[in-house]
Amino acid sequence: MIGRLVVALVFLLARHDPVPARFDAHAARWACRAIGFYRRFLSHRSGRCCLFRQSCSVRSQHAFQMLGWRAGLRESAAQLRRCGGAYSMLHTAQGEAVLVTSDGLQFGSAELSERLRAALAGSSCSIRQVEG
Repeated sequence: MIGRLVVALVFLLARHDPVPARFDAHAARWACRAIGFYRRFLSHRSGRCCLFRQSCSVRSQHAFQMLGWRAGLRESAAQLRRCGGAYSMLHTAQGEAVLVTSDGLQFGSAELSERLRAALAGSSCSIRQVEG
């Protein structure tokens, strides 16, 4: 429930950005503080597990620090869509697991969370082969 509320808030802000351009850097700092609060007090209660080794909150915090409020918000929304949206798991010809998100980005096993890699290792499902 908490995770869904946080994701809904990010998507709402991404569509209706209420922050004037002159406050972009200040808003980005507050977003980083809010993400830090989420990671420290709420993340473990959300009931969700990120697909990625650097979690979505870490990636979002980095986006706000590097890109500012507007671009960081767009990147955060895109990252949350990647994690919570449609994706495919593939194996390359070399046997490496690759996660392909709905926006076409590919993430190798080094970028996947420990939990997801463990699930893949114990999985007996057939995974489509791709050339890599």
